Amino acid sequence: MKLILGSTFADKIVESLKERVTSYHQQGLTTPHLAAVRVGQNPSSEIYVRRKARACKYVGIATSIHHLPEGAGATDVRMLLEELSADTSVHGILLQLPLPKPLKSTELLEALSPSKDVDGLTALNQGNLALELAGLFPCTPLGCMHLAAHYFPSFAGIRTTVIGNSALVGAPLSRMLLAAGASVTTLHSQSKDLESFTRTSELVVVAAGHPHLVGRNWIKEGAVVIDVGISRVNGKILGDVDLASLEGIPRAITPVPGGVGPMTIAMLLSNCLAAYQHLELGEPLSPPSKSYLSCH
Repeated sequence: MKLILGSTFADKIVESLKERVTSYHQQGLTTPHLAAVRVGQNPSSEIYVRRKARACKYVGIATSIHHLPEGAGATDVRMLLEELSADTSVHGILLQLPLPKPLKSTELLEALSPSKDVDGLTALNQGNLALELAGLFPCTPLGCMHLAAHYFPSFAGIRTTVIGNSALVGAPLSRMLLAAGASVTTLHSQSKDLESFTRTSELVVVAAGHPHLVGRNWIKEGAVVIDVGISRVNGKILGDVDLASLEGIPRAITPVPGGVGPMTIAMLLSNCLAAYQHLELGEPLSPPSKSYLSCH
């Protein structure tokens, strides 16, 4: 059973992106610029934004972090997002989630210019994904697609089960897989007898947020398993898959932590460069069937 270490793939992508940004600098072109918006005092959000900014700095992408205080209203957030959307020096914008209550991310995201939406969460980009049109798409599903593509050079007809249908991972990933030709079953909290689907699947992606949901009798021999779930239980970080119980069954599987996580940031950088190339250089964005392949 081979462990799919996300850092192995992410490092190659990041180095390729760094070379590309360096070439832009050598040509005297405008520096790519990512603006991150954080609202409130969520410690995890602060860590995530800092980590993304550090990754941007490594590849040569300029960053600006805009922090609105706890208690900032929807109007304040919307005005900032609209201002950044109109700023031609900014090529990518991310609104760090989750937002403090009562702010609603689905409403505020619509203040973003879709061409700068590096998280791929605006209605237009979600719609482009559903219709298999070019756009910017969610980072974690893109990372999953890239990892899976290493084991499935063609997704045509590959029997796949996705557990979880969130707007961040499960739903967009299912659409990407369908666009690539896979045969996809999407399961969720209301689904029954989940293991009857996973046992016949060549590719299983679990993004349910349920620690050790998937065990030994759920996976067929030789399948590829991608675990997106991450939970902290009694001080330990656990995935949605009980990896130890699957020893010897899958062909390959992502560990938690160390699997999908590094790919999410790599795809964020890739999306930022795609937005820059589109806005500054006039290059077209990619459709979902090619977006995960255009990051290196």
